[in-house]
Amino acid sequence: MINTEPPSADVLRRIRDSAFSSAQPIPRTAICVTSPATVILFNLGEVSAGLDIHLYPKDDMSDGSVELSQGAGGHKVFFPKAMSAGDDVALLATTRECTKNDETFTKKGFHQYSAAWDSKHNVTLEDGKSARVLYTIQQMQEGVKR
Repeated sequence: MINTEPPSADVLRRIRDSAFSSAQPIPRTAICVTSPATVILFNLGEVSAGLDIHLYPKDDMSDGSVELSQGAGGHKVFFPKAMSAGDDVALLATTRECTKNDETFTKKGFHQYSAAWDSKHNVTLEDGKSARVLYTIQQMQEGVKR
């Protein structure tokens, strides 16, 4: 039987304290998604933190067909221009930039962030298409990098 109850704050705190130290590298999560997908990220820091996201389409994507959002669909961002298979689309909260293959790329909406403890992130792609998505987060504790 699979436990569908979310972990308590105490359980998450114990995981954080045992699994991470300040010497650990910045946590990264890489996944391959076929639309639509919900990704759950665990932010074991104690405050919200910006996300740097790299999207690598495995198929060509048409104008406006890629969207990222938080939880129930709020805090959305979409890309009004097409993407080609193999592109590196970077939505970087740390520098407030959006690039495609290191060139400025148009986005409509917000840079993404991870809530403290855990947060849900929706990835919507063109039907039948897939992409690799890399999330990078700098976990924070009381304003100090973890």
